[in-house]
Amino acid sequence: MRRAIEASLVIVLVLAGAAVRLRHEGDIRTWMPDERVYTAQAVVIGAEAFQGVRRLVAEHNATPDEWLYPEPTRIGYLWPVMWTMKLTGYQNEQAGSWLSWLCSVLSLALLGWAGWRLFNPWIAAVAVLLADFCLPDLVLARRAVQDSAMELVGLAIVYLACEALRARKRLPWLLALSATGGYSLLIKDSSPA
Repeated sequence: MRRAIEASLVIVLVLAGAAVRLRHEGDIRTWMPDERVYTAQAVVIGAEAFQGVRRLVAEHNATPDEWLYPEPTRIGYLWPVMWTMKLTGYQNEQAGSWLSWLCSVLSLALLGWAGWRLFNPWIAAVAVLLADFCLPDLVLARRAVQDSAMELVGLAIVYLACEALRARKRLPWLLALSATGGYSLLIKDSSPA
């Protein structure tokens, strides 16, 4: 019975965090230049797939003015934005915003799971409660930038590393850790820094 109450508490806190993030999901009135660039790149990838990526990279390399903006090589973020566009029907920055919301909520769930698994239910509950109202995360969860995706992948890397250290059979955990770390490079090439 006690475990069920503790699990219910963590789940309620994750849902509360999702609700807090959802409360202000649609209230962005002005999109940042990077958000517009990511959206435009995702639209091209949605229309042209890998040929679109090649074209975007060639245009980016040939236009020094574009070097101020995100590179079109961040396909680990751009493809999920494109899929979110297809699922939601949005062909604008709102699709990236919804993806950020989802990644932020999944981060809360993973934080709760990692806290529970690696420490105890009360540490998991406190960690999720603190993350529920973390102001930078609340802001980024409604923006169409890759930060929430990096948060999720970064947390997954830490969790997988901890599990690999604890496990008797480390190979599956190390393979998952390597794949996740490799994927992080597709979201943001400077992720190892």
